[in-house]
Amino acid sequence: MLKRNLIKWTYAAISGLAFAFAFSGAYIYFKKSFEDAGAAKSAAVSAVLHSGIACSRMLAAYGETFISTAGEADMPGLYAALKYEPETDGYMLNSSMLNYDFGTLSGKGEVPASGIKKSELVLALGYSGLFKEFYSQIKGTAWLYYTSENGFIMLYPQAGEGFAYTDRLKEKQYYISASPESNPLRETVWSDVYIDEAGKGPMVTISSPVYRGDDFIGVVSLDYTTAALGMMIKESYDSYLASGSGVVIASGGEENYGQEVKTLGDLLGVPESRVDMIMSLSGGKAERVGGRYYYVRKLEPTPWTLVMSASAAGMALKAFLLSLPIILICLMLLYSNAETAKLKKEEIEIREMAVTDRLTGLKNRYFLDAMIEREFQLADRHNQHLSIVTFDLDHFKRVNDTWGHDIGDQVLMQAAKLAQSCVRKSDTVARIDQL
Repeated sequence: MLKRNLIKWTYAAISGLAFAFAFSGAYIYFKKSFEDAGAAKSAAVSAVLHSGIACSRMLAAYGETFISTAGEADMPGLYAALKYEPETDGYMLNSSMLNYDFGTLSGKGEVPASGIKKSELVLALGYSGLFKEFYSQIKGTAWLYYTSENGFIMLYPQAGEGFAYTDRLKEKQYYISASPESNPLRETVWSDVYIDEAGKGPMVTISSPVYRGDDFIGVVSLDYTTAALGMMIKESYDSYLASGSGVVIASGGEENYGQEVKTLGDLLGVPESRVDMIMSLSGGKAERVGGRYYYVRKLEPTPWTLVMSASAAGMALKAFLLSLPIILICLMLLYSNAETAKLKKEEIEIREMAVTDRLTGLKNRYFLDAMIEREFQLADRHNQHLSIVTFDLDHFKRVNDTWGHDIGDQVLMQAAKLAQSCVRKSDTVARIDQL
């Protein structure tokens, strides 16, 4: 019994340890997978945004070179197609008017006939082909456009009906942030979230200023809608792009950002003090805050931070489910071992019953027949004596007839005990019902 219990508890301990190791290993695996997903996503999004930055800078450099060297060069056909419309006090050229993929050029006032304003307008017409090429290559781009300090805009693809240049565009954050007052170092800058004038909803913009010597002449810009950014960061985990102040730029969980500004605290459902703690986790590692794990990574050179979140309880549940087959196998082994022990015990009991007299507990005739030949052979081999003693209870039938079979059984049982007490442990006492 002690041995069986020891084996049982040993199996149980091994099963518990196996499950603990499997669970902890699975938990570490899921935590590492979450961390790897964050690292891969931040690298992928950074690569896309880097291409946008490179595009903006390249177009600005091209514009500055062109405007410094081109003079008043014309673009035959395109420039001639620009017509002043007195009713709108401006001019318009788009894909529909030209019957090919051009975009939209819209300006106020009369079409300039000479000077730097004409050169800048020719630059804008030349930008159309470059915009088209970059638009097809840079993932997630909503618009590419050039906004002039001299009152016009060239954008790709074509804007919707009703769109026309207004000076209000130069009041937009994407333009102001790139202007000399806000950006004296002439850097490529990022805007906050704003609503697109051309109808594509909330978006953010990369802008690079364009100069002619020391004169600021306009801004080259590239737009990403918050929906496109949300698709870029979409993951099986909760994911967000947030500004340093905790304002959410895009969410991987909702394609429609909506018209209101949302904070990280609003979407995570945590107080601002917890948001500050989360945003301080900038080491690119999965770290636990409260009941959730967070992966936080600054997306250089943008002002944004990728924040990914996963439930610690959900991670534990997945680890448990992954480890469950191991504990089930261990339980099946325990059950199998118990059943084997039970069957073995029953087999021994059945075998013992087959060679034991049920009344007296002595070995029976079947046992005696099976072992007596072996005992003779052992005695012959070792040249030893072998003794067999048989005895009978005289007048036993009279006991049964006079006092009944129950008393007779008692007499047999007492006789068996007496005979057993008179022999050595190496001797065998058996009951033979008939000779």
